[in-house]
Order: sequence, then C-alpha cells, then structure tokens
Amino acid sequence: MLLLDEPANHLSRTLVGELENALHTAPGAIVVASRDRWLRRRWNGPTLKLHDGRCCA
Repeated sequence: MLLLDEPANHLSRTLVGELENALHTAPGAIVVASRDRWLRRRWNGPTLKLHDGRCCA
C-alpha cells in the first residue's frame, strides 16, 4: 500500500504528470489525499470523497 498526502504540493506540472503515469502502473493499493484540483480532475482511478468526516462517494 502506498499512501500519498498532498503529493503535488511542491512538484511542477510535468512531474505531477510523471507521478500520475507511475501510479497507473504501480502494483497494490494507492491512497492519495490531495486538494490539488488539476491532479484530482485528471485522476481516473476510484475516488472516495470526504466532507466533514463523512463519506460522499
């Protein structure tokens, strides 16, 4: 399992794109916590949204 908390905070858009490509080929479960709108819009994996501690899938 890979846990990523705000992985795009200090990366250029180019590196965020490379990270996305790497995550698509990574084995196992990946949990990404991010407020980065660009990263979230481009994410095509399963998504679980939380609001006020409640699940809003």
